[in-house]
Amino acid sequence: MIDTSKYLVITRANRRRYAAVAPGGLYPHYDLPAVLQGSTGYQGWGTSHRFTGPKPVGPLIPRSQWVPMIQAGAGLKAFNALTAAGVKAKNQNGLNYCWVFASTRAMELRRLLEGLPHLELSPESVGGPVKNWRNVGGEAVEAFGQLQSGGACEASFLDAPCSLHPSRWKAGWQDNAKTHEDVDWYNMPTGSGDEFDQTITLLLQEQPVAAGLDWWGHLVCFVAPVILPDGSVGVLFQNSWGVDWPSPAANGFACLDESSATPDGAAAAIMTVDQPTTPVVPPPPQPDPAL
Repeated sequence: MIDTSKYLVITRANRRRYAAVAPGGLYPHYDLPAVLQGSTGYQGWGTSHRFTGPKPVGPLIPRSQWVPMIQAGAGLKAFNALTAAGVKAKNQNGLNYCWVFASTRAMELRRLLEGLPHLELSPESVGGPVKNWRNVGGEAVEAFGQLQSGGACEASFLDAPCSLHPSRWKAGWQDNAKTHEDVDWYNMPTGSGDEFDQTITLLLQEQPVAAGLDWWGHLVCFVAPVILPDGSVGVLFQNSWGVDWPSPAANGFACLDESSATPDGAAAAIMTVDQPTTPVVPPPPQPDPAL
């Protein structure tokens, strides 16, 4: 079980302050765009570029089972895999591409959970083709659709981090991206009314979640379900503002309580193209009858 006393916990009461935590310290909420140089970019869940074949989340795990399951270690595999592989938080560094940075991290985590070695994939190769290489925000479904149809190339093909100049990238990046596609997603559309229950159900079943947070104008990667210091259930997420957010060497990890973690839309990668030879597609989340 993750010790949440070690992490910043963002709640409804403090989020207007702590959502503005940038590398180097705290800033008033109204200074956030200037401090982060636009490092959010989430424009809502969206419907204009719907990805194909999204699967609904299966039967919800009852809330009465959440705490016992977390105490028993459910939902820890993604966090443990990230830690074991020494994976560093992504860094938008001024790009309005949170909607692809978080979704690409969710795909990388899916690969780790499939038993594949970590590959640092390029969110720029996902958002760039969608936005004609402009540094502008986007909708979450645009990222998922591009990951499904065009994939994400390895970051080593770029000439520099956060580059939106594909003419300077190594030749063959498009072909490389096609080898790292996401085949399918669990989808939590806007307005279902049980978004948090779906989120925790997926996390307990070892499914990292790319979650849109309209109150923040930001998309982040939910990594694990956690029990917060007050005893309630929340989520541990990894941000894409570098390894020193929200404090030095925190590697982008912080927690959200239910009020702040309830997404206006979310998705979890099910299976990638470059999976093991004999892939096992995870079943829809099911309640644990033993609890």
